[in-house]
Order: sequence, then C-alpha cells, then structure tokens
Amino acid sequence: MRIPGTKIRLTQTTLDVAISPSSKYILNHLKATNAVPTWHICEAHVAMTSEVRGSQILLNYLNMKNADGNSIWDEWSFRNPKGAAILWPIVQEAALQELYQCVPDLLRTAADRVDMSDLNRTLKIVCLKAALLQSKVLREKKETENADALASWADILSSDISDEPDVIQLMSDLSTE
Repeated sequence: MRIPGTKIRLTQTTLDVAISPSSKYILNHLKATNAVPTWHICEAHVAMTSEVRGSQILLNYLNMKNADGNSIWDEWSFRNPKGAAILWPIVQEAALQELYQCVPDLLRTAADRVDMSDLNRTLKIVCLKAALLQSKVLREKKETENADALASWADILSSDISDEPDVIQLMSDLSTE
C-alpha cells in the first residue's frame, strides 16, 4: 500500500508463484525457449482491493476439473495427443504475446473438434484475430513499437498458412492498423 499521491510504500510487495496444475500430457507439448523469462501477473492485491489480470484466464482454464476431480485439459490431451501437440504450443505462443483473451476460444475450438486435420489453421486464425484486436488497442494508445512487435509475431505464426485468403486479409488488416 502507498500513501496516496506519493510513491511512499506503507506495506511490502510480495510475489507468489502460481503453480501449473498441468501434467505431462500438456507440458510435454510446450516449446523450450532461450528467451529471458517474463513473469505475467495473475492477481494484484493492494490494501483491500484486488485486480485479476489476463494471465489468470489461462490458469482458470487449466484448473478446470470434471465431475471426478480430474483436470479436463489433461484428460483431453491424453485422449487427443495429436490435437494436444497442435493446441498447447499455440496456447503457449498466445500467452507469451499476452493474448490471454483468445485462450477460451482456442480451448473451446480444440475441445469441439472431432477431426483434427485443420486444427492448426483454425487455432492460428483465432490468434491472428486476437492479435489484430490487440494491435488496434496498442496503436490507439500510441504504443506502435508493441503493436509492430505483435504484427511481426503474427507474421511468423501465420507463415505456414499465409497463402490462404482469410489469413491474407487478416495480415493485411494487421499491418495497416
């Protein structure tokens, strides 16, 4: 807590680490990275108020349990190893770009699939739409450097599907915002 109008702290800042409830069925699909670790805040508590941040969306979904008390996403990943190999790296990339708002759509899209043949394309389009919306917000805030970085990431993400008309349109919209 701070004295209002000043930067003088009355209480200390503490950080807790959120432990992922995920098992090997999810974790085995994540990509190792050489990037400097970035910590995303899930919740901030100041005095009597608290604020939930975007990364909490991912944790809430990973913590979802079925009637037996088992992780829904661990079981899904166990039953759908090919789908899990597609889904979790894309969820990881979205989280690294702080596009947590698309996590529910990514997971819902994967869960609803019986045929995984076009899952990669569909999930990437979900991410591209989220990136386009986030880019608009960043540009409105005059954070062009962050918006450009997001557009650059979207370009890499879409590289294997960049010749599809809807992807071409999304990338065009993203670069002209």
